[in-house]
Amino acid sequence: MKIIEKLNNLIRPHKVKEIVEQVDGAHVWVVSWEARYGDFSSDKKRVAKAFLNEDDANQFAESLEMAQQLLQNTNNLRIKIEKQL
Repeated sequence: MKIIEKLNNLIRPHKVKEIVEQVDGAHVWVVSWEARYGDFSSDKKRVAKAFLNEDDANQFAESLEMAQQLLQNTNNLRIKIEKQL
């Protein structure tokens, strides 16, 4: 129990709140799409990649679309770009 008491003394809730209020977060854009795993068209899994720059996210999404066209893939990958708040 002494370990927990020492931790509580080191990190007090009001100190954590002060630190959180001072920290600026980063904007993150997530590009997600459906990847196929397996032999059947129903063997899909949602995958994603995160970017700190909106332009990089847009370029990556475009490259996914171009790769799909190059491969003549007719499946809908459902490519989405979402800004995380």
